[in-house]
Amino acid sequence: MSPDLTGQGMGRAFVGAVLAEVGRRLGSVRSRLTVATFNARAIRVYEQLGFVKSCSFVGNGGCEFQVMIDQMSEV
Repeated sequence: MSPDLTGQGMGRAFVGAVLAEVGRRLGSVRSRLTVATFNARAIRVYEQLGFVKSCSFVGNGGCEFQVMIDQMSEV
């Protein structure tokens, strides 16, 4: 999503549309994503769409990231 469109309440619909298209093209697949832990708005959207925290790690630049998987995936 273009940065100028963030914060307008469109994140859930946008990510949902992306996931629907992935499902349409690939069928039933595991979904996993990585998000910077400071991005609380994105994490909230992913949780609303059924993602749960799997693990976290610190990147080379010192930024902490959270790996999230959809609840239908095996941990």
